[in-house]
Amino acid sequence: MRFVIFCYSLLLFALPAHAGTNRYANLSAEQAIQEIMRNSTGTVRVPNATLYVFDAVTDKQIYHFSAGNAPSSQPIHIEAATTWISTAVILQLVEQKFLSLDDTTSKYLKDENGAVWSGNRGKITLRQLLTHTSGLYRDAGCLNYGTITLEQCSLKIYKENKKDAEVKPNETFDYGGTHLQIAARMAEVATQKSWNQLFNETIKQPLGFTLSARYTNGQDTAPTNNPQIMSGLWLALEDYFRFMRWINHKTVVEGKTAIGEALFAEMEQNQIGSRKVEWSPFKGYASVAHRYGFGIWVECVDKECATHRNSNLGLYGFYPWIDREKNYYAVMVMRSKKASAKESAALVEAVRPYIEKRVEEWRMMQ
Repeated sequence: MRFVIFCYSLLLFALPAHAGTNRYANLSAEQAIQEIMRNSTGTVRVPNATLYVFDAVTDKQIYHFSAGNAPSSQPIHIEAATTWISTAVILQLVEQKFLSLDDTTSKYLKDENGAVWSGNRGKITLRQLLTHTSGLYRDAGCLNYGTITLEQCSLKIYKENKKDAEVKPNETFDYGGTHLQIAARMAEVATQKSWNQLFNETIKQPLGFTLSARYTNGQDTAPTNNPQIMSGLWLALEDYFRFMRWINHKTVVEGKTAIGEALFAEMEQNQIGSRKVEWSPFKGYASVAHRYGFGIWVECVDKECATHRNSNLGLYGFYPWIDREKNYYAVMVMRSKKASAKESAALVEAVRPYIEKRVEEWRMMQ
């Protein structure tokens, strides 16, 4: 009950002045952001929060504010915000023709007896895996196993979903790590390279990530041959800023494009339509509808979702988003194993109107 009241109060902060009493109406945008963030931190669950806002045209930092304990410069576990980066690895392989979005699991994967994946499990496409609509159980137990390989995990997933008739590809959206784990194994087989090698070659080295950037099993801090593709990344904040700049410019660096325009557009658009949602961290919550693209959330600003933002919220409050209409991108960082995605989302919803106002003020001063 306390958590419900907490979230509701945060959402009230985001209401415009005409919607009722607004305690921030007489404050500047900067003052409102700071006041909301101070009021939302300093607790056991949310000891701190840090906001970074960047201009999408120049990539200049518009605003930065920390509430609570000052953030560390050490690498952090970004949890499900990993998904955006993992998807970017796979889409580069699609662009390079190693994979196709319509490739099925049966083209690449075999069971423990050497037979190709069959039945409904063998009909699952890469597109469905990237959109969490594969029909597989969303969170396989092997995702957290650090002493096995990605291949061994995929074998376990195949066996766990042995009731083939219950696997119904393309019917429902069921957010979880199993889908991307299988997509990554398809990438390994298609390229004959390990996932860690693919990450190094497509993201880490080209974007100049620090040496400490690494995939883990999500439970430990050490690298593993069974990396958790949805939520296992540890990296420095500056690494994620580099990635956001790259995404902001649609993967174009010095005239070279890693992911083509058409494929990139698909990534940012609603791919799940009106499918039934089995589970979503936003189910029954948030003031705007959330759909899903390839590896990222589509936050529907309008009812038809024609105008939208893209984001990639992580479990412990790491929340990056990009707004192409208002031309800025931002990251909210919480450093607490007790904070939840909902708390971070509530805080972002509360400060977002003032962030947008601060962006407008900054542009007027340039």
